[in-house]
Amino acid sequence: MQINYQGAPVHEAVVIFYGDDDRYANGLTGTDGVALMGTTAPGDGVFPGQYKVAVDKSQLIEESDPNDPTGLKIIKRKAVFHIPARYGDFTQSGLTIDVSKEGPTEILFDLVDK
Repeated sequence: MQINYQGAPVHEAVVIFYGDDDRYANGLTGTDGVALMGTTAPGDGVFPGQYKVAVDKSQLIEESDPNDPTGLKIIKRKAVFHIPARYGDFTQSGLTIDVSKEGPTEILFDLVDK
């Protein structure tokens, strides 16, 4: 499965499949935007079924207190989203996938700003 945003591959995005039967799978995209999904180990595949999909590529930026000599006191946190934040929530992403018993599914999710 490949994840693109505005036509370009998304590198280092977390992809999560949520099944109605409480099964899930996850993966991380490579430089080509391709995620190898796994359930118990990275890349070991996904059980057949229907899944809602979440894709997250965000970064937590923390600002330390300049008056703290240890540099450990955080005074500000900010999330920076590299793709629209709604894709990180499977209830809002609008993305679904049906994994068949026949094997791997080749699919492209091309994420947009709308």
